[in-house]
Amino acid sequence: MYLVAKASVSKNKDTAFRVIDEVAVVVNPESGIIYVLNEMGTFIWQLLEGTITVNDICNAVYEAFEAEKEQISADVQAFLGELAKKQLVVIAG
Repeated sequence: MYLVAKASVSKNKDTAFRVIDEVAVVVNPESGIIYVLNEMGTFIWQLLEGTITVNDICNAVYEAFEAEKEQISADVQAFLGELAKKQLVVIAG
């Protein structure tokens, strides 16, 4: 899924989550399926406290993790696309 850099991303307001030992555990309330996010996924999830753009997420990940910008952009886009498919986030724009 390709996301426009200026697209805004926010958590699905009905999604339940907890961060336990620096790992996010996220529950889709409709399906009841539990997702456990890795370190980078948890970092991104915590950025979604409000509404944030895809570009801002990529920049924050780039500053926090050592990787090529292009790779980070691809990984962030793929991750957000998966979260959207699982109805854990809302993407607008």
